[in-house]
Order: sequence, then C-alpha cells, then structure tokens
Amino acid sequence: MTNRLEGNEKVTGKAIFAGDIHVEGIVVGKILRSKVAHARIKNIITDRASKLPGVLAVITGKDFPDVYGGRTVRDEQAMVKNKIRYIGEGVAAVAAVDEETAERALELIEIELEELPGVFSAEGGLEDNAPLIHENWQSYWTSVPLTRRDNIDALVTAKKGDIEAGFAASDLIIEDEFILPLIHHAPMEPKATVAYYDSNRKLTVWTGTQSAFSVRRGIARYLQLPLSRVRVVGVRVGGGFGAKTTATIETVAAMLAIKSGRHVKIEMSRQDDFYAANPRNSMKIWVKTGVKKDGRLIARQARILVDSGAYDIFGANTTSQVVTLITGPYKFEHLDIEGTCVYTTKIPCGACRGPGGPEAHFAAETQMDRIARELGIDPFELRRINALEAGDDTVPGQVLTDYGYTNVLNQLEIAMKDHLDNIPLTPGKARGIGIAGCFWGMSGIGSGATIHLNEDGSVTLFIGAVEIGNGVITAMALLVAEELGIPVENVSVISGDTDAGPYEGGAVGSRTTHDLGVPVLNAAREVKKQVLSFASGQLDVDVKELELGDSRIFVKNDRSRMLKLEQVANSRINATGGGPIVVTASSTPFKPDYDKQRVSSHSRASKPFFVFGAQAAAVDVDLVTGKVSVCKVIAAHDVGKAVFPKGVEGQIQGGVAMGLGYALSEEAVFDQGRMINANFLDYRIPTMLDVPEIIPIIIEKPNARVPEDIRGIGEPPAIPTAPAVANAVFDAVGVRINTLPITPERVFMATK
Repeated sequence: MTNRLEGNEKVTGKAIFAGDIHVEGIVVGKILRSKVAHARIKNIITDRASKLPGVLAVITGKDFPDVYGGRTVRDEQAMVKNKIRYIGEGVAAVAAVDEETAERALELIEIELEELPGVFSAEGGLEDNAPLIHENWQSYWTSVPLTRRDNIDALVTAKKGDIEAGFAASDLIIEDEFILPLIHHAPMEPKATVAYYDSNRKLTVWTGTQSAFSVRRGIARYLQLPLSRVRVVGVRVGGGFGAKTTATIETVAAMLAIKSGRHVKIEMSRQDDFYAANPRNSMKIWVKTGVKKDGRLIARQARILVDSGAYDIFGANTTSQVVTLITGPYKFEHLDIEGTCVYTTKIPCGACRGPGGPEAHFAAETQMDRIARELGIDPFELRRINALEAGDDTVPGQVLTDYGYTNVLNQLEIAMKDHLDNIPLTPGKARGIGIAGCFWGMSGIGSGATIHLNEDGSVTLFIGAVEIGNGVITAMALLVAEELGIPVENVSVISGDTDAGPYEGGAVGSRTTHDLGVPVLNAAREVKKQVLSFASGQLDVDVKELELGDSRIFVKNDRSRMLKLEQVANSRINATGGGPIVVTASSTPFKPDYDKQRVSSHSRASKPFFVFGAQAAAVDVDLVTGKVSVCKVIAAHDVGKAVFPKGVEGQIQGGVAMGLGYALSEEAVFDQGRMINANFLDYRIPTMLDVPEIIPIIIEKPNARVPEDIRGIGEPPAIPTAPAVANAVFDAVGVRINTLPITPERVFMATK
C-alpha cells in the first residue's frame, strides 16, 4: 500500500511551514488588535511608533484602497478604516527589525475612539432597538441575490408542500430546540505568512493556506493589483479545517512589505488565532417534525438562528447549508424551513469542517432517535424507511442521482455486531450505544493540471492544490502513475504555486480529489494517447496493440517488442512536428438544477453530488459525576472510489476525533464579546487520552469509475459524531442533552 509522498519530510521535521521561512533581512510584522467590541474610530496616531528605532513601516486602514472584499457578501476591508466591529479586529500594523521592537511600536500607537453599544447575540441583533452594525449594508455587493435588512446578513427560506396539512396528517408531532456553541478550528499551527515586493513590482507571498488562488484573489482585490503581479506559494500547513482559506494576515504582510521594501513575516499567536481565525458559527435550531405511526416522516418545520459575527465571511453560505441539511438524509412531503443569519459585534465566523453539517445533523439525528424510541421502531429501521434514494430531492429541489445511505446503514449495523459487543463495563458507569447518519453535498469548483513527460520517462505534475494533510499529492500521483504505467516514485508533484500550476479551487468542500482528479486524469490520458501514437509508428503496429507498464510500451502479443518510456520522450523532442509532451487539462463539475421556486436567498442550492455516512458510538456515563467517556466509534462512509485508502482512513479517524471535541468539550465562552477561554487550558480539544478506538469502514461504489465516482471524505466524518454520542448518552442514562458540548455538568443536572 502506498505511503504518503510527503510523509517522510513531515515525520523527520524537514517540512517547511511559513513560520520556518527565513531570509537575510527579513523583518517582523505585528498587528494591533482592538480591545473593544464596537466603536467609531476618530483618530489613529502613529507618529511615536514610526519614529521608534528599528521600525520600518507603520500602516492603518487608510493605507489600503477603499475597497471591500468577501466571498458571498463584500462587507469587509483589508484593515478597518472607520469603525471597529469586534474585539480582535486589526486596526494598525508595524514592521520592525525584531519582535520586541514591533511589540513596543504597537504600544506607542494611540487610538481615539467613540465606543458604541454592542450586540452580543443573534437574538440581540434582531431586536427593534439593536445598534446597526453595518450602516451601509445596502451598498454591499453579493454574489447571489440575498434577502438582507438591518442586522440580518441573510434570510434563507425553503418551502415544499403544505406544512399545516402535513402536521394534520401526522400521528406524532415532536418539537425540540438545540443550542450549538461557537467552535474553533484549533489547528496545531496558527496562521503565518511571509511577503516580499521586489524591484520588478512583483508581490510574492509564502503562506500556510488551503487555497493559494483564493488568497491571491483576495490580496489582488484589497491592494488593487493585477493577478499577474501577485504570486502566492502555499507551503506546508499545520492544520486548516477551513481557517486558512482566504486572505487575512497575508494582505497586511503584503502592505508592510510594499512600505518597508523588506521580507515581512507575520505569525499569529495562539490568542490571535482564537480571536481572528473565523471559527464555526454558533446557532440555535428549533425543529418540529410530524411522523406517521409506521415511521414515515411527513412534515418538518425548522427555524435556524445563526450568529455570523461582525462580517459575513461564510455566514450566508453556512445558513444556506443548514437549510438544505436540516432534514438529514431523509425524505419529507412537507417542509417549512427558515434560516436567519445575523450580524453581531463578535468574532466573525467562517467555514469550519463541514460548515452547517454538524449543526443540522445534531438536530436532525437526535430527533430521529427520539422519534424511533417514542414509536418503538428500531433506529436503523426508521432510517431505512425514510432514506433518500435516487429520484428523491433535497430541500432546494435538486433531484438526487447519487444514493447509498441504506447500504451505509447496513454496513454499519453489521460492523456493530463485530466490534461493540463485549466491551468491558466499569462499575459505577452506565453503557449506551447510539447511531447517527449524515449526508453532505460536495462543492464543485474548476481545476486544472499540467503534466510534463521528462526525458528520462519520469513525469512532473503541476497542480495548484496545496497539500494540507488531505493526501492530495499522493492521490494525484497515484492517478498519474497508474494511467501511465510508471512507479508512483517517478511522479514529481509541484503544487500550491499560483505561478507554476493552473487554477485550483482549494482544499475546501471535500472536493479536491474529485474536482482535481478529473483534469489530472484527463491530462494523463492525453499523455498516454500521444505516447502510444508515437510508439505505434516506431514499432509499426496499431495503437490498439500497445499497452503501458513498467515504464515501457509493449506490443501486447509480443512483449519482447517494446520501447522504454524515456526513448519515446527523447524521440518526441527531436521529431519533426513532435516536440516535448506537455499536456494541460481543466474541468469544472456539472451543477445540477434545482427548484428555484422552492427556495429564496439560498447561496448553496445545488451540489455536484452528495455522499452519505453513518456512525455508531459506545459510551460510558459516570453515574456520580455525569462524565461521558467514549469507548469506541465505528464510522462507515461512502467514498465512491478510494484512490488512496490510507488517506481515506486517516480522514475518517481525524474527522471523528474532531467530532468528539464538538460533542464533549469544545465551546468558546464570551463575556460582552470577549472570548474568556482563548487558550488550550480552558478551551479543551480532545487529546490522545480522549480519543478512543475509531474503526473506519470505507464503502465504495460497485464497479466504481475513476475519476467519475470519486467522492470527498474531508468533512463528512466530523458530521454525525456528536449526535451519535448524544443518542448513546440517552441510551445509557435516559436523558436528552440538546445543548453542546455534553459536559459532565449538563449530564449531572439532567439526570438529577
């Protein structure tokens, strides 16, 4: 089985991260962050900081062009100019010869403010007398038509059938409210970047990012530079999970580099990361469901309140995804869904591993377990009765051609019999087992790839994707090696450099292996076609009589007649009308249609395809303290075709571990907009001692085609873990915990 191609450099400590970059003359960049949540800037005085020996540049928002950026809503500037909207917002920055001088310079910057009332909850943002956070919200550009007003960033709705008739026809109606906190990505490596503006007016930025091209686009917009004058090089990434997808500190470092004429490095501290890394949105979800006695789901009504924080970042998109996913992977005749995304004067939230997925499924799958128990129906059977199949549609009305949820459930049920029996039970604890399912729509973004056949028969593959731990380098090399019949070690991958590889949408939305795999394989097939065509003339046989293997081209019925791949490569270079074999291919996934009359203000209504998963968790609950310990998790996930099985297993195990943090311990706590647990002592992510045995089950499509049937696995494993744990807790002690995380205190109080 193939190991990760970049694995050796990581385990030996030779991998280069942005913080490791050092060149002669490099200087330190530091950002001054706001200590108030909401204020109008009257004046920023930088004279004393600028005159401090060793300071090379001081910048504020006034140094940037007066433009706004953003993915779906352009509501944010590179650095705040007139109004602070959250604690931690950047208001000035310096470049200095060392860290001590930079810190001293920040202390010398004076800010004159008019403090304003804050809005510290989504409910507060909807009140009639709530302060308006964005006075000029009506002027903001949006990528799709959005329903917006006052502090409402986006109001997303979906309706199907007649909800009142659906409830009237139901035998059982259940209502629940779920509360989900703001959660951080908590990567091992806080963001870091290095920028340099050379004598040719070319800006180069080295950064730990999930999407080099997205960062390039953001920098170019904020600085009003042509894309051709901005080069972004994605270096190794110590964890991303959605936190490193767009230009943030890169733009500040770039402006400091332009002003100072030096290489500028900015490294965020852990506290900076907690305050300015765009974490997962907090939400409140109310769900009302009508169901028949035989278990058929009839109607669902939901109201979803999303706290966007100070800017949209990904708020409208996350809200749209919750609206789509709130049904879980199940069919309904009647729907009435409304998602409201609200601006507050808190940390702006962005994409975090499966944005909207864990939240929607915590509500949907916890309620499914309650329905099963109240009707006396086996939890697996209830899910099979209602499972989405080919021909069914999603909330926005996209008709599904992908299916497989029932098979996932069946595989999980079989595995539970093999792995969850006979786990020893400690006295004083109650054992419970819970299950939960999920579905997730993959993002579809265009990608390109270029392949060079080298003179020695090896191959160089140029891609724009950044290796962030998802195994994309290895997966793409495997596709090329298999198609061209060469060892994977003979494929060199140049990745993450916007000046070297074609455009790539980035490691977001569980899309990379599929979206990038299509052009990579198409390019490899064209290389193969050209190789076989040339060899056909050299060997005087029809192309159909040739095959590739072991870095050679063989005549099928006479393998003694062959050419080495390097012979073809060299001969092509010198052949009249030939030339080096260099192939570029590109592709954008097909976006299926949806029912535009069913949804409004929806920015994520159509997906190229959906995947399904289901997990089972066995937990022990301490009957005295309420502490929940997870004994084992089985995670069954549909991947279509596993190009790199080891990588798929790693993604499943890592996703479940992250999901356990959501379930049991992670929660950002705020006091008037200030995060009061912005450190790993108080914000508790799972450690090795908290993560149990995780059994990944890879489910592939029968007779899967490559790359057509490749499906993403980056986000789905983190989605059903929390509801599986919550359902297991109920199985153990008979209480429902509808607020995450499921802390010992919450379990203790519920049981008492």
